[in-house]
Amino acid sequence: MANRFESSGRHSPDRDQVSRMNSFDNSDRQFRAPENDTFLHKHAHENVSEQFPRSAEKPRPAAVNKGIFAIWWPEFIACFLVIGSFCALIGTVYPFQGQPLPRWPYGLSINTLISIYVIIFDMALMLIISSALGQLKFLWFQKARQLSDLQAFDEGAKGPWGAIVFLWVLRGRHIAASIGALVIIMAMFVAPFSQQIVRYYSCSELDTTSTAQISRTNLVSSTGGIHTGAMMSNMDLPAQAAMYVGMFNEKRAQIAPTCSTGNCTFEDDYASAGYCRQCYDFTSKIESRKVDNTTKAQNISVPGWKVESNGYQYGFVIGPSNGTERPTLGGGVRIVFGTGNDTVRKEAADKCPGGVQASNWTCLGFGAAECVLSPCVRRYQGKVDKGEFKEDILSSTTEWGYAQDGGVRFSTVDMKCINSAEKDYLRSQNYVFDDSTEWLPYNLSLGIFSYQYNDTLQKQVRDECIYQGDRTDSNTLNSYFLSFFVGYIMDGFQGAGEGTSTAGKALFNMGETNFSFIDDKFDSVATALSVYARNRKSADPDYTNYTLPLDGQVMKMDSCVDVRWKWMALQAAVLALAAGFFATTLWMVGRTGDERIRNDFKTSVMPLLFLFHGMEGEVQKPSAPGVNSVEDIRQRAEHMRVALVKDEKGWGFKEESS
Repeated sequence: MANRFESSGRHSPDRDQVSRMNSFDNSDRQFRAPENDTFLHKHAHENVSEQFPRSAEKPRPAAVNKGIFAIWWPEFIACFLVIGSFCALIGTVYPFQGQPLPRWPYGLSINTLISIYVIIFDMALMLIISSALGQLKFLWFQKARQLSDLQAFDEGAKGPWGAIVFLWVLRGRHIAASIGALVIIMAMFVAPFSQQIVRYYSCSELDTTSTAQISRTNLVSSTGGIHTGAMMSNMDLPAQAAMYVGMFNEKRAQIAPTCSTGNCTFEDDYASAGYCRQCYDFTSKIESRKVDNTTKAQNISVPGWKVESNGYQYGFVIGPSNGTERPTLGGGVRIVFGTGNDTVRKEAADKCPGGVQASNWTCLGFGAAECVLSPCVRRYQGKVDKGEFKEDILSSTTEWGYAQDGGVRFSTVDMKCINSAEKDYLRSQNYVFDDSTEWLPYNLSLGIFSYQYNDTLQKQVRDECIYQGDRTDSNTLNSYFLSFFVGYIMDGFQGAGEGTSTAGKALFNMGETNFSFIDDKFDSVATALSVYARNRKSADPDYTNYTLPLDGQVMKMDSCVDVRWKWMALQAAVLALAAGFFATTLWMVGRTGDERIRNDFKTSVMPLLFLFHGMEGEVQKPSAPGVNSVEDIRQRAEHMRVALVKDEKGWGFKEESS
């Protein structure tokens, strides 16, 4: 035997001692408990050392039968750490799913904690697996095995490469040990996988330090301060400017909310008084008559209208809307368009896709429409996202109630705003409505937010739920329409158009006009006037009550947490396999009949030297009285000094004097 302990100046054992030192049975290769009290392992023909005084030769005490926890308590603590770190990882990321990135002291981040948890997980896991593989090594050699398997077990518990080699050596001969090696390999990928668990994305969160606001009004009016006639006034200059903006600007006017961060939200919906347009297509009702034999030009008109186009000299004509088609309130105009003669128009209508019903005036060569601008109430839904304000119209109404008692206001009630007591009051006043009613025309001529209304009706319906228009404003708007729109446009050089209506030039659009284009232009004007009405400032101190802004929430940009749970599957699988492997190891160790193997030898090399050192033909003395654990061996080894030396028989450990 190459490896051995030697001691100098000691006597040799007699043949009986040598016989007693042989503890290896050739028939079944099973290890036996040591029978004598000599501490060091030596060759039979060499001197046997006496490590301690004669007191060490006292009868060996009985082996202590320790419980599982007493032997494996470090591994049980490691199990607690493995499970605890995994649960801590889940407990850390779960509360922040979809939430802003937490701001912890010292710049600590979620990924930092995940890394700490994974390090604890890996360290504790390696302790469990390496200890279990080390203990299985002793079980493996209860039968005759290749000595190289000893090295394979030792390397397999050290890391992924050793585990891969270990799997190749075993090739399925030891299922439990193979699972342990597989866990070590899989654990190598836990750390990189864990960094994929949390992903960050841009999000917004509530900023409690500021408030967003959006302008709105309960009263729509564009009147100026100069009285021009009965129930009439001049149009406010900013309102006139809004008309031009809506007609001539390519970009539509828009409310500019107060939003400090560029990301704000408002209530689910909100309402405001403003202006709406209604445009009606009368192209299919056009009739014509011959007026010139030379040009074959035709007068184009709609029955009942006083607006005509001769299709030659006055091709695009805008006149007042005095028919019965338009609503009573607001201002309106009628437009007639015609080019060429009757024959040309008929041929164009036959070739124009969709015919007359398509209302493609440029293709048809003729068209007619009526457009009206009216006070209205609209319900909106809006938000500011990345500095861009978007406001969608959910519903609107141009239906108003008006009491013929000399008052100047017409009113409507927002039925989504009022409560049950206010509904009972309206029913008591013979108003008819149901749960589907959104807007209710209200016969109230008194101005809301005024002492007359509050004192007379005791505020039966709250001011903020009532929206009003002004009769003077309606008359003023209609009057201004006549000066702004009415006139004619001739089809000039290259279709440029010349005439008496400035706004008409924009509608004529160099001859490339149709009903949808005109409808869009009037919608742009209505939008611009609504923006004006919602932002309007007035010298009237009561007017500020009508334009109370709507408060909203300011959202600030942040980084939010997206937990991708699928990336935890590997760690969960490693945990489950490790738990099964450790439980199997404890079961296998517990059922063995060899008391020594049930001790906590694990990965220690000391038991091989003190208890199991010996081979057939070169018998050594594996005797260590009172040894019941690795700790016992360690305590005895502390009293020994050895050196690795080489003599004519090979390398070996030689004990030296202290």
